[in-house]
Amino acid sequence: MRRPISLALQAAAPPRALDARLEDLAVPLRSLDEPAVRAAFALDASDALLKTTLSLCPTCLSHVPAAVLQRGRQVWLHKRCPAHGPSAAVIENDIAFYRVSSKDRWGRIYGGAQRFDIPAFGGACCGPGESCGPVSPSADDAVGTDAPAHDFSDQQPNKTCTVLVEVTDACNLACRVCYSDSKGDRVLPLEVFKTHVAALVARKQRLDSVQLTGGEASLHPQFWELLEWLCAQPAVGKVYLPTNGLLFNRPGFAQRLKPLRERVLVLLQFDGRDTGANPVLRKAKPERQRETLIRTLDKLGIAMQLTMTLSHGVSEDDIAWVVQQGLRHRNVRLIAMQPAFFSGRYELGGEATQRLTLSDCVKGVVAGMGGKARTEDFMPIPCSHPNCGWVTLFARRFGIVRNIARNVDLDAVMNDVAYKTLLDKEQMRGIVGTKGSLGSRIAARVGRWLIRPKDVFGIAIKPFMDRFSYDQDRVSACCHHILDTHGNAVSFCEYNARLRHADSWSRFPVLP
Repeated sequence: MRRPISLALQAAAPPRALDARLEDLAVPLRSLDEPAVRAAFALDASDALLKTTLSLCPTCLSHVPAAVLQRGRQVWLHKRCPAHGPSAAVIENDIAFYRVSSKDRWGRIYGGAQRFDIPAFGGACCGPGESCGPVSPSADDAVGTDAPAHDFSDQQPNKTCTVLVEVTDACNLACRVCYSDSKGDRVLPLEVFKTHVAALVARKQRLDSVQLTGGEASLHPQFWELLEWLCAQPAVGKVYLPTNGLLFNRPGFAQRLKPLRERVLVLLQFDGRDTGANPVLRKAKPERQRETLIRTLDKLGIAMQLTMTLSHGVSEDDIAWVVQQGLRHRNVRLIAMQPAFFSGRYELGGEATQRLTLSDCVKGVVAGMGGKARTEDFMPIPCSHPNCGWVTLFARRFGIVRNIARNVDLDAVMNDVAYKTLLDKEQMRGIVGTKGSLGSRIAARVGRWLIRPKDVFGIAIKPFMDRFSYDQDRVSACCHHILDTHGNAVSFCEYNARLRHADSWSRFPVLP
């Protein structure tokens, strides 16, 4: 048995700023050639080394050196903690869906994986047809509206494509899978909410979208005041409402959303059928109530996203059914698939070496769409990091469903679409018809004049990270943020993997 060589690296420790401490770990890691990395992490001869990075020890949550490698078709993350030794996790089940990035900076790229280059973010955070000034050079994302309780990766250089603002830690379900482990009884006061959002806008100038979330946000006694104030903010593009939908079926509730329908997108928890995933994941059978709510919102013209959480051995058979439910309703604009990750509450067992990944979701969609989608139709979202999210797009009109992502040359239009989560009609038309044979490009360019933004139906896959799959390269490029209870914008994956447990709600009032 080979004995791994010693790495002259230590787990990061306070009191210096986190990014400076991470740099101390990264400098010697970047200096290692491939034989040294193989010896340090005891890699097999058949393992293909892809890159090195920084990760977390799953036991103590210290930052540690890590190596990303291909083993068979799978991509693995191997790491070593000075105190707790080696550990490993699967991060992708099919190498064809893994990318290294031009943004990877905490280690070194060794080759073997496809590379995805994203231009540097220049600070342009405006929506379609708008413009905004640069962020104030004195702005500091590490300072919220009161004293921070923890340190975290600097997110100020990154765009905030979406930010979650949790307004309660209470929920009316007790799901077996809940990244926030929502089981509290506290609420964020309205004035604190306003102060936190206003401070973030002052630092970022504009926010593409803000998610009003929890727990279950609709439990908040001032839910409508929170929502209406947020919708009135000119610097906020869209307002997202993640919900399990149980309270939305109350008489008159959905109807109150109608005046806000140009600003609001309802993100409805929609994991599958009552005979499938629902009772396993949610300990409930909400299929009928959710179908009723979808029909109600559809008639009111309120746009929706169906959010499907998927767990290994539970959800695979429900993927096709969820996609078909989304296609049936014109105001379901997006299906978001989120492979379950081991943060917060996860009561289904399972191992970090056996999980659903991005490629499993893609293959499930393709298998369930009767030839309307191919694996090649999915592409990385050109924003934070290519392993943070993939998407494909369809046009639905005149009873026809046609994939349009296959007619987009992402490399050719990268500078036009990078960091843009909201495309207007002209931008959408501009990217369609840039790829394919001459005949298909001509057909796509003719057809794009018939496409309206409301005709576009997307399927997005968001593989969030946990303490096992944590890659600091992704965290440092993050655009999916969450406000902690002090108002700091933190990477969503970092917050849930290493910070949430220490961010107490105890100073906030109890839910009436």
